[in-house]
Amino acid sequence: MRVPEEHLKEVMRMGRFAETLFWMHVVIFIGWFGLFWIPLSIWPGRVVFHFWYITFAVASELLTGLLLMPVMLKYRIVCPLTTWMQHVRGYKISDPKNFDHSFVRELFQRFRVKIPYGFVGALIFISWGGVIIQYLVKR
Repeated sequence: MRVPEEHLKEVMRMGRFAETLFWMHVVIFIGWFGLFWIPLSIWPGRVVFHFWYITFAVASELLTGLLLMPVMLKYRIVCPLTTWMQHVRGYKISDPKNFDHSFVRELFQRFRVKIPYGFVGALIFISWGGVIIQYLVKR
């Protein structure tokens, strides 16, 4: 049985789209942690921007988790970009790849670095806590 050429083109296009979503994640990830390294002397408003940047990202994950709760039958923190990326790759919304911080895991795996299960969640909340402290102290 031969696969229609249109189907193969669609699969290739979706693969490129999923890869584009992956690299959009990388930009957000670099901003999330990279902003810590920009001195206030260069960007005086960095702390306020960083606070709202991370707060918006975490709020969107909390809201996505709430919206997907009927599908997953449990509340989980879910990145909307990860859900979109995994959906394009053919995974169901209820698949653990949507709520198991699969983007960060995939990013580190591309560099052949294995990270422990709770590391990503802890990193998210520790960094958000650091930004909140900076916001309260330095704004």
